[in-house]
Amino acid sequence: VSTASMAELADFTGPEVGATLAISNGKLKTGGKSLSDTSAGVALHGGYVMEATKDIAVLFGIDYNLSNVKSGTGESENEGRQKIYFKNPYSLSLGAGSLVNENTLAFAKVSYESAKYSYGKSNSTLKGYGLGAGARYLLNKTTFVQAELKYTKYTKAAGKNIDDATFSNTQFNIGLGMMFK
Repeated sequence: VSTASMAELADFTGPEVGATLAISNGKLKTGGKSLSDTSAGVALHGGYVMEATKDIAVLFGIDYNLSNVKSGTGESENEGRQKIYFKNPYSLSLGAGSLVNENTLAFAKVSYESAKYSYGKSNSTLKGYGLGAGARYLLNKTTFVQAELKYTKYTKAAGKNIDDATFSNTQFNIGLGMMFK
């Protein structure tokens, strides 16, 4: 009998909230140039985990980054050097998880992603998808720590002079969460 089969998947289920330290590497590619920058900030999380089978959990989540994600510094003809940001990034996610041992749940997820692109006076809306994987460790019956690596690719950008641009963000998250039982 494996340790995972003796663990209780139900220990990870129910509504949850949390806060995360998000370390991001935002990237922008346009006109043969590639810009990137690293930033850190705080993100908030809300979600629900339910038991789909005795071995598989389904994770639903919403995450909102309170900080802007830097993606470089660009040179504007009229405005000089300007910081480039992804502002107000948020995601809606769906994932699957499985027990590694009685205190650890490994998971993978896909997400819908959205943010505002900001460069000087230019602003536009970005939309795309994210792929993430990570693990949660139970500290007690209602508290967990979590680590996750997530890649976001923005596939749609609406705005001036950004039709040829591609945007992405690689993010490492480490956080603390509470479940309501």
